[in-house]
Amino acid sequence: NRNTNVNIDRDRDIDIDVDVDRHHGCCYDNHHHGVGVVGAVAAVAWFAVVILAIIVSLLLIVGYISVRFQWQFAAPVIIALAHDVVITVGVYALLGREVSTATVAAVLTVLGYSIYDTIIIFDRIRENIPLMKRGSFRSITNVSLWETIPRSLATTFITLLPILALLVF
Repeated sequence: NRNTNVNIDRDRDIDIDVDVDRHHGCCYDNHHHGVGVVGAVAAVAWFAVVILAIIVSLLLIVGYISVRFQWQFAAPVIIALAHDVVITVGVYALLGREVSTATVAAVLTVLGYSIYDTIIIFDRIRENIPLMKRGSFRSITNVSLWETIPRSLATTFITLLPILALLVF
């Protein structure tokens, strides 16, 4: 009987949840059993995995920047990426909002845009170094940054259009 199998599987899942809760010193609450509720133990484990994933991705980005450009560019890249993430998380924390999977996705999206802009800027610096042989690194960086700003603003504006549509409608 198909219904019996479903009930047995559901009962087995509940038994497993009860065992896990007893093992971790929690109390199983039959009314809140579901996908939408994450317990404290699961949240801590999930947070540790998220932090580890971000650290590993930042190390891979440093490796890529070191190979693609020069190893001296790796430190400024990490500072720029950390700056963007810290500001985003800081504003979110100041607003006192609840952290959810959507929050993590939003922070990772900010990190993605930051990586994109950083790679574009450093690529432009790399292209401008041979073209501006007599210029200081500071002036080369400044010119490169100003050359990439229109592209970054256009990307941001195009991204904001569907976000605003989602908020309004």
